[in-house]
Amino acid sequence: MRILPLRRPSGLLLVPSGALLVALALACGGSGVAPDADADWAERDPDGQGGEEEEDAAVDEEDTGAADTGAVEEDDCTADDPVVFELVPQDTNALATPVQVRASLFEGWRDLGHVSVRAYEWLNYYAFPQEPAAEGRLSPELQLRSRDEGGREHALYVGVSSPWHEAEERPPLDLVISVDTSGSMSGEELDLARQVIGAVAGQLRTGDTVSLLSWDTEQRVILEHHAVDHAFDHDLLMATTQLEASGATDLESGLLRAYDLAEAVEARDRLTRVLLITDGSANVGQTVIRRVADAAGGPAEHGIFTLGVGVGDAWTYNDAMLDAITEVGRGASLFLSRDEDVEDLVAERFVELVDVAGLDVRLELVLPPGMRRLDRTPDPRAGTPWARPEPQDMPGNRTLVLHQTLVTDCPEAVDDDAVIEVAVKWYDPDDGSPQEARISRTIGQLRAGDADLLAKADAVIATTEALKLFRMGTAAQAEGARGQALDAVARARGERPYDADLDDLDDILAALAR
Repeated sequence: MRILPLRRPSGLLLVPSGALLVALALACGGSGVAPDADADWAERDPDGQGGEEEEDAAVDEEDTGAADTGAVEEDDCTADDPVVFELVPQDTNALATPVQVRASLFEGWRDLGHVSVRAYEWLNYYAFPQEPAAEGRLSPELQLRSRDEGGREHALYVGVSSPWHEAEERPPLDLVISVDTSGSMSGEELDLARQVIGAVAGQLRTGDTVSLLSWDTEQRVILEHHAVDHAFDHDLLMATTQLEASGATDLESGLLRAYDLAEAVEARDRLTRVLLITDGSANVGQTVIRRVADAAGGPAEHGIFTLGVGVGDAWTYNDAMLDAITEVGRGASLFLSRDEDVEDLVAERFVELVDVAGLDVRLELVLPPGMRRLDRTPDPRAGTPWARPEPQDMPGNRTLVLHQTLVTDCPEAVDDDAVIEVAVKWYDPDDGSPQEARISRTIGQLRAGDADLLAKADAVIATTEALKLFRMGTAAQAEGARGQALDAVARARGERPYDADLDDLDDILAALAR
């Protein structure tokens, strides 16, 4: 049995059945861990800035990152009906900020004021190894631990795994690589772009096609629908020598030309992807956003998806533009600042970046009577008719993670026989048919079962809270949160002694003390 090195969990949006959609990233801390305060709204700030003052205030308010779905604010110890939440994943493809933070701490000025620390991106970034789902399916799993001796507070982990595909097992790929070659890309940025293309070349195989387009204020098609012979195709590697940086930038024309190339070869039985490589200095207009969204298709449609790779200096990089494009384009958003990032995120995770296991993934969480989700702050958008966010899809070779704190004022009503149930719902990427997988576990089964992935999620969330306070809090607040995070990492190491991701968290927390 192969254990899947799953990555990329996400924040989750809670949607009350028959009510208004509300949207906050669902990720809350563990024992002694401050809950995640970095909410990601369904209707995002149009310029991608998000409002730094609002984010910092959220830390002080101890926002759990989850809005109420209609569950009662206080427990009813005589209630008989289960409590049902519908959950919509948010930004399942975002992976940029962990690399930005690491680059800032280890390669830059140790100043995180320019980086938005989003907990769900860190959950996306690290591996949560569950057993892979069967082919064509998604597979949910649960872990739970009580946070106090009285049984009033519990930490819940929900992981949804996709099938595992080796590189040779993925569907054939038609890839269009669109490279920013404006003057701001000269030097290290263009070198990284060439390395990205080289890493991609190593993952392509016979049956794939690739196009290469460069642009500044003009567009140059270097390769057009080139049939790949084998990995490290000679023509593709030689084409990278024609990339030269100069002039101003016209992202809109460059990306629209890439979509012309992609739409010319789009086929139902193949993956069609646009890979955009840029330093993020360009602006994006509504014409591009509409074209990208239209090409991606509706919730049950598997269209042309867009991957964005940001390259360069973490201090100057602005991820707002790539976030806007990849959110509507339903693809991954990365940031790379060194050779190792290219290997770790592009070469090793290529199938995850281009494959999709389920479209428009949603979860339904059913809690026993008397149990509710911890929500310390009211939803500031209650009564506001917000639009549904863009569909969020399940990549291949991945686990999607929900991390939540549950509470009850009636612990005697939530005994070992009480049941927690989760259903994952999605559309099949091949034919658009609706699919569902459902599991249920008693509280007793969960208390007796493993909790290693829950402990790891606690450690990740605690580290992001320390980073947020290092970024905007007082020195005392930052050091207190760092101590809590170190404790969370130590607890996780007790469950997962050989997990290299925990070493990475330790290194980041050590850097905060220097």
